[in-house]
Amino acid sequence: MGQLDDSGANNYFVGHRRWILNPSRKVFGHGSTAYAMALWALGGENSDYDEAIVKEFETQYVCWPPEFYFPAALNTARWSFSLRGANFDNVTVEMYWGNKKIDVSIQEWTPGYGMSTIVWEPQTTYYDFEPENRYKIVIKNVGIEYWDEAAGMYKSSPKNFTYYTTKLY
Repeated sequence: MGQLDDSGANNYFVGHRRWILNPSRKVFGHGSTAYAMALWALGGENSDYDEAIVKEFETQYVCWPPEFYFPAALNTARWSFSLRGANFDNVTVEMYWGNKKIDVSIQEWTPGYGMSTIVWEPQTTYYDFEPENRYKIVIKNVGIEYWDEAAGMYKSSPKNFTYYTTKLY
């Protein structure tokens, strides 16, 4: 869980989480002792899925906490949204709990570490232990790159995403 949480000032871009949730990878390694832990997520023969499988995920996003339902015990201070090849330079993130808008602090966008990812921290201190807590997340102005044949260059088109996630206690 520590790798998904990715807490600490040096992990604002949640790099470990991004490698773990990268849908292109099929082989990982993990080892730990009482004093240290290591995650292996790069290289190795046949560690990536073949191109046909990877292509299926080109337009599918990966988010944490995940879409739909998740155990509240797996909640993290940093939330994330990943999409292959996306540009988050002009992105905004909105988060709602019921009708209440939650302020968010967007972390600096850092490319690399698996899929392109935007990370934010909900700015709230409340804990409501209702059986279900449903959140609406709106990610606006995600730059989706495409090849413009007439111009002979890559261009970017903004796209918005909305999804819901529900913490279960």
